[in-house]
Amino acid sequence: MKVILVQAVSGTGNKGEVVDVASGYAKNFLIKKGLARTVTADTVHKVAVQKNKSDRKKRKVKSVAQSTIDKLRGKVVLVSGQEINKEGTLYAAVNSKMLAEQINTQFGTALKPKDIAISEAIKEKGTHKFRVSVSKGVDVVMSCKVS
Repeated sequence: MKVILVQAVSGTGNKGEVVDVASGYAKNFLIKKGLARTVTADTVHKVAVQKNKSDRKKRKVKSVAQSTIDKLRGKVVLVSGQEINKEGTLYAAVNSKMLAEQINTQFGTALKPKDIAISEAIKEKGTHKFRVSVSKGVDVVMSCKVS
C-alpha cells in the first residue's frame, strides 16, 4: 500500500515521501497514529505544494545568509567614544549587545546580540577578534577596533 508520510518514521522514510509498505502496517500503525496518509491525487498535490514552499523558504534564508556573509567577512567594526581610565582600560566593557548595534548601524544588517560570540568582554583599547553566527553552522570572523 502506498502512503505519504506526514512525519519522519525510522526505518520507513522521511516527511513528505511516498513509500510502499504492507497494508496492515499502513492501516494499523502509520495511518492510525497519524504518521501517514493514503496516497490520493489531492494529497500528492498538497505535499508537492508544501515542498515547493519549503524549498523557496530555504533558498531565501540561504540567500540572506550569503549576502550577510559577504557584507561582514573581513570587516572591522569601529567602536569609539568609550571612556578610558589612566591605565588604558575602558570604564564600560564592550559586549555583544554593543557590537550588534554597531554592526547593524555600520553594515546594514539585522544581527542580534546572541549571534555574536566574544570569548570575554572587551575591556581594553585596540583590535579584538570575535565570531558572528550568520546561520546554523556558518560563522564569520570579524575584528573590533576600540578607540
